[in-house]
Amino acid sequence: MLEVELRFDFQCCLCGNNMGVTLHCAGPGLAPGQSKMAAIKAPCPTCGDNNLLSFTTDGRLHHVRPDPHRLLIPAPSCN
Repeated sequence: MLEVELRFDFQCCLCGNNMGVTLHCAGPGLAPGQSKMAAIKAPCPTCGDNNLLSFTTDGRLHHVRPDPHRLLIPAPSCN
C-alpha cells in the first residue's frame, strides 16, 4: 500500500490565525501518475470554525475556504 505524509500551512479563512495540518494519506489512489483531488475540514484552534482544504495527493494545496455548511442558516419552523 502506498502512503504519503503532507503538511500544509495556511491562515484561517475566518479569523486569520496562522495554522497548519499534517495529513497521512494511504491507498491505491496514490499510484504514480495519478493525482487525485481530496478535501478535509480543519478546525481552527483559535476561533473553532472549520476551514475546508482542497488539495491533490501530489502535495499541492488548491483552496482554503470556510466550511460551506457553517454558512447555512436553518429556516424557521412553520409550526
